Amino acid sequence: MNIKLFKPVRVLMLLSLCFLSGCGSSQDADFVMASNDTNIKKLASAYQLYAFRSGYIGPKSMDDLKNFLKTNEKIAKNLELMGLDREKIDDYFISENDGQEFDFRWEIFINPDTERSKEPLVFEREGKDGIRLVMLSNRKILEVDNDKKYQDLLKGHVDRNEAKTDLEKAEEAAAL
Repeated sequence: MNIKLFKPVRVLMLLSLCFLSGCGSSQDADFVMASNDTNIKKLASAYQLYAFRSGYIGPKSMDDLKNFLKTNEKIAKNLELMGLDREKIDDYFISENDGQEFDFRWEIFINPDTERSKEPLVFEREGKDGIRLVMLSNRKILEVDNDKKYQDLLKGHVDRNEAKTDLEKAEEAAAL
């Protein structure tokens, strides 16, 4: 399984700080932008932004998330940092790999403890070359080529070892 990720703990910390007060440095802002370079990453960030502002509970539906992104004036700076243009919100809900709308798990509790937050959130429907991407709340992207595993993820069942980030794996290996 190939893993695509940008140091998830740093991303989540910077996104949280930016959500609270705006990013302090251009380096942090550049990092946040780079960490949201695909639609699946942008939507995971948008989902988390919604949850952060709603008692850590994700949106109820796609319409709920879209409305939040299009109309909430308090998040304008966040959207800018994530590279989201309000005029193009609907476009971000389409996967670049398969041209289809993403699927989501709605109303998920996003644990603010980044070490424990490993919820599957955003899903490609068909993917590319038999591989569907699934974005977890810890910013890890799983590449799934097995339908049973994909269905399990849609139900929120994730293998905690598989959901570990490269950083977590490296820290565990160093501790041995």
